[in-house]
Amino acid sequence: MSVRDTATNPEFKGEVREMDFLKAVILCAEKCGMIDAEQAQKLGDINPEDWGTSFARFVSKDDRTAKDTREMSAVPEGALIAFIYVSKPDADDPAQSTMKEGVRHLLHAMISTGNGRAAGKENLSRLGLGSDDSWQEIDLAALKERWIPADRVNVFDRFSGVRLGGKVSRIVRVRHRMGKWGNPVPSDGIRDALLDAASHVRTVYIDPNIDPGGYIRPTFRLKVSRAVFQEFFNSYNEMRGHYYLSAQAGDHYTEAFLRGMLAKMDWEKITLAPYPKSGLKLNELHHKLIEEYKKSILLGKIWSVESGEHWKKENWLPDFRDGFVTLPPNGRWSDDKRKKQANLESFKDETGLGTRPGEENVLGKMEARYMADKMYSAYGAKYFDWVGEDMENIDVKGVFMNPDDSEEYFMHEDKRYRGSQIKWFGFS
Repeated sequence: MSVRDTATNPEFKGEVREMDFLKAVILCAEKCGMIDAEQAQKLGDINPEDWGTSFARFVSKDDRTAKDTREMSAVPEGALIAFIYVSKPDADDPAQSTMKEGVRHLLHAMISTGNGRAAGKENLSRLGLGSDDSWQEIDLAALKERWIPADRVNVFDRFSGVRLGGKVSRIVRVRHRMGKWGNPVPSDGIRDALLDAASHVRTVYIDPNIDPGGYIRPTFRLKVSRAVFQEFFNSYNEMRGHYYLSAQAGDHYTEAFLRGMLAKMDWEKITLAPYPKSGLKLNELHHKLIEEYKKSILLGKIWSVESGEHWKKENWLPDFRDGFVTLPPNGRWSDDKRKKQANLESFKDETGLGTRPGEENVLGKMEARYMADKMYSAYGAKYFDWVGEDMENIDVKGVFMNPDDSEEYFMHEDKRYRGSQIKWFGFS
């Protein structure tokens, strides 16, 4: 069930009737899958008056701020929203006397239902919005006249904020964070497993490009366990979890992995592997080619091997039993036609694809594949299970390069938006 479906369900409104504002939001986030049971339990014990060791688990100083109506309307569905009041430090309190800023208090909490709307309890008394203090979904655009520029905020809170009209009129800052989807925490174990696999690579293949010809790209393959494969591709903490957050976050995550892999690879053994008994040593030409291949790979991608008899489409089986294959709760990678169309529109807004001359064919092909081919969207949403314990199962591919000019690269038009494709569709 989506966040909005959960938040607007009359039965849920009754379920939180006796809860305070914070516990109601935490329960909603858990029911719609934005946080898991363990996260919900930890959040259930926080103190709204204790930032340092408590309610920073709900939102922290590193989480995003919303500073005006536009940014408030862009808060993604499922995000936890905190309205934070900063009070003047108490000069008589030793713990506060040296504070540069004031003391933070969690004045209110809500969960975003998308498109500038959010749900919460006690909205009227705490925000001055809504008809009463029962659980309600409200349009946060109603705050539009209350946003205050940064230079007009009190000296104890230099963030731009919004003036609330509840029981006490206060200027607050607004922060938001995603739950498990959109708040990835990568595992050192997964990173170590992939880098160890890279250290055992002994072959780098050279793929030619067919149309246009004349370009080549270096590729290599890794073999990891099924558990590592599933976690890397399907967990909200790893690759696609970072792309879910943003195309840029996914690209940075991928580039960091690629740099780590290249550093772990034994390029002398790889280069001289075809000549095991020749006694050859790396020469200047070898070093030049290796550096060119590395530059190409750093601009490339990490994906699953999609060739061989075990990789027929009928064997791409999603497996939900181990908990790694999960779907974002807000329909981002849904097969539902209405959701797919909304995702496509979001993709076009983000990339501007189709607004520039000559892009009509690229957009048309992408739209037809995404909207019409259920198989693509199915493995985009669920990805596919790895079949075969002894197979190389991860592909690392550089971008196509001109072998006569190492600074010239070629990328197919639809691949220029790969990060945004994974973000909105789950695949590219």
